[in-house]
Amino acid sequence: MQVAEKALVGYFDYENNRLESEVIYRFPNGFVLKDGHKIWDLNHLFAEVKNTIKEALKKYSKIETMSIDAWGCDYVLLDKDDKEIFPCYSYRDERTLSILDEAFSLISKREIFNLTGSQFQSFNTIFQLYKDKVEGRLEKAENFLMIPEYLIFKLTGVKVHELTNASTTSLLEKDKYEYSKTIIGKLNLPEKLFKNPAKVGYFVGNLLNEVEKEVGGNIKVKLCATHDTASAIRLIEDKIDENSWTEDLWKMQTESIVVFPEGIGVLPWILCGGIKIGKATAEKMKEYRAVVWSQHGLFSTGRDLDEVFGLIETIEKAAEIYMKILGHKVYSTITNDNLKEIAGAFNLNYKKGIID
Repeated sequence: MQVAEKALVGYFDYENNRLESEVIYRFPNGFVLKDGHKIWDLNHLFAEVKNTIKEALKKYSKIETMSIDAWGCDYVLLDKDDKEIFPCYSYRDERTLSILDEAFSLISKREIFNLTGSQFQSFNTIFQLYKDKVEGRLEKAENFLMIPEYLIFKLTGVKVHELTNASTTSLLEKDKYEYSKTIIGKLNLPEKLFKNPAKVGYFVGNLLNEVEKEVGGNIKVKLCATHDTASAIRLIEDKIDENSWTEDLWKMQTESIVVFPEGIGVLPWILCGGIKIGKATAEKMKEYRAVVWSQHGLFSTGRDLDEVFGLIETIEKAAEIYMKILGHKVYSTITNDNLKEIAGAFNLNYKKGIID
């Protein structure tokens, strides 16, 4: 289940020897404005998660396992009684900007990067938690759960941290795969909040009795990679060719060529966190606003965070559509002439040599 917008049911087609997936349910999701801040409506999200399971069980009465993935960085604070400490802030809120200098006086960007390998972003979990400490929100907190793990907890009653999502916090040591005691200590964050993360495939538990009654059945809940990047996965299936890559993504949805008319830059696998990938990315950014790092993720730039995330979301959506139809017979597509028509309508200066 992808909390960003939809739920999928997957099954293995033994007759054709391939894995199939089907979209069962879609729901709207976005932050809400409250008291000048951008926050997540957790009650809405959990209600839609349960609606999703209901719809899945209506069509497929026997589902073996399920899991949830979502965006990274954001989390829910829980008190000693496992009650939420509201609000749950969105990474798009700018509340952390006021404490960055104070945080860096305690531990430098360089040290954080050397320990975690994570790119600096003002909305990373590390700074959100430090902001919560400054505001006193951690005084009653006994745990924090990233969004998908929180929703899994609401389904099962079991609290667990997952490794890939923990990597988005800028708190996970890259060589140990555990939360950094050095960072936690220097920022004076409560150690009790940080439980070692579990790996993909970990069995969390069954649905709570009250959830089972509400959704109409029980399903085993396991951990998937609760933070995913469809763009990176696509390169496992395909050659590294910027023009063909761009053409495929343009043809997945009408808005693609409008949002990134210059195309997409693609780098082969390079060790992350070093000068080599930095220089290679900088060179690509002379031509593109988005560059795919093979088997890792997507690097993007823009005039503000809304533009950056809008670009990333459009690319990821196109990549996800591509992955869903891969191996299937396609009866309808956006043609080169269609793309030229779109370009003309929006007066786009698109990359030449792809559809000409």
